Amino acid sequence: MVEERRKVHIRYRKIRRVDKPAITQHSTETGCDVDFDKIEVLCKKDQQFPRLIKEAIQIVKQHHNINRDYR
Repeated sequence: MVEERRKVHIRYRKIRRVDKPAITQHSTETGCDVDFDKIEVLCKKDQQFPRLIKEAIQIVKQHHNINRDYR
């Protein structure tokens, strides 16, 4: 799952599709180069709903996040 998402982010960054992942928009607008080889998995959950809740909590906890929904 993580590897699939990583590949999606890399592909969208390569074609500069900024309407999809926020990471692509951030990289394109700022010139920031994201090192996708150093991705850190903070939590693993098999069920989607608990995973989304954990993800939302982690996003809110980050002061400098690039998520479009939490600015």
